Order: sequence, then structure tokens, then C-alpha cells
Amino acid sequence: MSSINDQLVQLYRSHWDGFLAEASRLENSAVKSACPLMIQVDEDKYKSAVLRVMYVGQETRGWSSPGAKSMTDHLERYRRFFLEENYLGSSKKSVFWRAVKDFDNLFSERFGSGNVASVWNNVAKIGLRDKKGMSESVRNLGHQFFPVFAREVEILAPDVIIFMTGPDRDRDILHHFPSAKIERAVERIPRRQLAVVGFLNSSVVSIRTYHPGYFSGFNLVRSEAKAVLKQKLATHFRAPLF
Repeated sequence: MSSINDQLVQLYRSHWDGFLAEASRLENSAVKSACPLMIQVDEDKYKSAVLRVMYVGQETRGWSSPGAKSMTDHLERYRRFFLEENYLGSSKKSVFWRAVKDFDNLFSERFGSGNVASVWNNVAKIGLRDKKGMSESVRNLGHQFFPVFAREVEILAPDVIIFMTGPDRDRDILHHFPSAKIERAVERIPRRQLAVVGFLNSSVVSIRTYHPGYFSGFNLVRSEAKAVLKQKLATHFRAPLF
């Protein structure tokens, strides 16, 4: 069987030329797309991990111009940033990476840091080139010409997916997983603030909460999100974990 990274490369390559051709049509528009976020993993660590966690943000704020570098160069950019340059070292500056570090500490306390493997993804595979946010043209570019998110999850087979995307991006989750159920996680907390994401025929533990950039909202439900993860992981592993 092909390695995880080889499967990801084959997936991305199958959409690359079509994406480039369509992205070039946006070059004369006011809103230009960045390159897709394409994942690579540390094969040995990922395969041997007791717990695999996928952290999902909204989209990149720029990620180079589509035609500026090769697909291989963009894969290496992910590898350098996430696997080689200690992405958590930037946690003092980024609210997103601070949140990742907080969840990472939760899992490491139980399983040991050497037994937890993490991967970074975005619910929108393609962001805007020069600014934050999302446009409908770029969203459609990703949905139609780089539809890889669901297959990434299949290849990577995470035990946990944490969507730190906010309720307004639920439509993107449902685009990738039309049969998913996004439901209230805690009775006293509105679904908009904290939800569980149910995938048919899958045992993955998944929640959706606010993006950490919405500081007050995210902090409002942070402890409840951890409690939900603890409870669901205990069921997932069929033993008390915390």
C-alpha cells in the first residue's frame, strides 16, 4: 500500500492542473486566490501514534500565488512550517496556535506527547492571497476544483477532529460531508457556540467550536469543549482516560 504522504500527493496531483487553470481566471478579478493548503505528515510518528488529532481552521491568509511555485514546493512549505519549524513556537503571537497548544497539552497529559500526532488542516482549502476572510468565488474554486477535504480525512484517519471554524462555516463542513450531523454538544450551550459533528460510519470524535480569533466566544466554551472531548474519547477507547 502507498504511504500516507504518497496517497496525499496523488490526491492533490489529480486536481492540480484543473485548479491552476481555473485559478488563472481569477487573476484579473479584485479577489485573487492563494495556493491550496496541502498536507504532509511525519510517517513514522503518525502511523505509530496512539491518538491522531486533526486541527481545522478556517483558511490561510495568503499561501503564495498558485502559479508561482510547483506543487512540490507548496508541499514542502507545509512540511517546513508545521513539521520542522515547531509551529507551536508561534503560539505566543497567534490565537489559533495558542488554542492548538492548549488542546495538545490536554491530549499529551493523558497519552504522552510522543504518542500524539497532530495534523493541521483548513475547512476552506484555498484562502485569499492578500487578506483575511473568504469570497464566494474562492470558496467555489476550492469546492469545485480542489475537493480534497473528505478524502484527506479518509487517508489520515484521525481519531479526533477539532473544527475551530465557527458556526458560519458549518456550510463548508456540510459541503465536505453532506451526511454529517452538527448537533448541540451540551444541553445548556447553544449549538452555535459548541457542537459535536457526527460522521456516518465513522468513529471519529469531532467537535466544532468558535475560531479562537473570536476571543470572548472561544474562551466562553473552551472548558466545555475539553469536557466533551474527554467524555467522547473515553467512549472511543472504551476506558476512562482522564
